[in-house]
Amino acid sequence: MLLFGGLQLIQGLRKPESSALRYEPRALLKGTLVLISIALYILVLPRIGFFLTSFLLLLGLMLLLGVRPAVAAAAALAVAWGSAFLFGWLLRVPLPPGPLGW
Repeated sequence: MLLFGGLQLIQGLRKPESSALRYEPRALLKGTLVLISIALYILVLPRIGFFLTSFLLLLGLMLLLGVRPAVAAAAALAVAWGSAFLFGWLLRVPLPPGPLGW
């Protein structure tokens, strides 16, 4: 995702007739921050575990995209827990536990 997102960004900026050039600088900054957050997710995942890393990524992305904080926190918690339950418990996929053991 990171690679293709970066390629889309470069391709969009190269075409003069592209709609990417009409975006506000703030929108371009948001897109760049999404790519950076995915890269950080990959780097941090083994250290702090799947659940906490996923929760923080989802929360940060939702706040960045303008979701209200209470809704973002509830949705991030539900999705992080649901995906950890599905993959870790039901499908028995080994997920990085992190320092807290979950």
